[in-house]
Amino acid sequence: MKKLFLLAFVSFSAQIFAQVGINTPTPAATLDITAKEPTGTANTVDGVLVPRVDRQRAQSMTSVPTSTMIYVNNISTGTATGTTANVDAVGFYYFNGTVWVKIATGNGVNIYNADGSLAGVRNVNLNGNNLGFTGTGNVGIGIGAPTAKLEVASGTTGTSGLKFSNLNSSTPAFTGTKTALGIDSSGNVISMGTENTYTGLYVVNGVNPTTFSYGGEGSTGTVSYTTTAGYGGAPAAALTNAGIFTAPTAGVYRFDFSCAMINTNNPGNRMIFSFKKNETTIVQSTAVGIVINGTIGAAFFTIQTMAAGETMSVYYNNTSGTNGYLADSNYIITRIQ
Repeated sequence: MKKLFLLAFVSFSAQIFAQVGINTPTPAATLDITAKEPTGTANTVDGVLVPRVDRQRAQSMTSVPTSTMIYVNNISTGTATGTTANVDAVGFYYFNGTVWVKIATGNGVNIYNADGSLAGVRNVNLNGNNLGFTGTGNVGIGIGAPTAKLEVASGTTGTSGLKFSNLNSSTPAFTGTKTALGIDSSGNVISMGTENTYTGLYVVNGVNPTTFSYGGEGSTGTVSYTTTAGYGGAPAAALTNAGIFTAPTAGVYRFDFSCAMINTNNPGNRMIFSFKKNETTIVQSTAVGIVINGTIGAAFFTIQTMAAGETMSVYYNNTSGTNGYLADSNYIITRIQ
């Protein structure tokens, strides 16, 4: 009878005051539970004991009201499917109307202590602040074990996976000193060095047979060039000697030589051209014939690693015939690395 009276009293109080207090006569909320021993060294237990169920029991519940909270104490039963799709560990869960949702405890589950998958699009607004990755370790995109500070694996052979939205092939070239980028045999992005193109640094005057003529069979000589005005910023060291290029700085250079040859009276005239690095032949063309009273073109190139101060020159060897000369020749030197 006493129990029935107490229950009726609590129900009556809840209806009048719309608030219930446990261990307090003045509840400050719909349900106010005050610790029986809020201070001191008492060893009695205070707190709220949430219903404890195993995963199978949580999975079996139907018509669960939203915000219901439980503590799953065993996940060896049931399966992580349906309403318990998120129940993969012992802990607190609440029902969101569709599934049981894990309640983060302690540090919670985050990128710092657990793997995971994005449930949707995520955007980070830096709001004027920097986002930095410091310390040891690497960052991988498309790869789980990156071997560089930043490694991108596109998943498609021949495609880098790296894109610049505001930079494309129609973007005007930078007119100052340029640094080219390339990749090494392992795919690492590397600097190819400063690119300085000395286009037209040396130009042959093709209408002056006195300067550029060659004699009888077996005659040899240097293809001497006169420098042109306004060659565009080539270092003075490059002009040490007419016809000889002196590398102003260490690097990898490409040397392109082309010319038209004219012969006045010998249809059998043939010429061989050579590149000489530090006056030692390194590249030689095949013999080039010249038609009588006509012209024929020749072009060849070499790519060489040059130390500062090393030289490159072009030589000819007249294998047969006489009385020919070079015309409309051009020598282009480009530093590519």
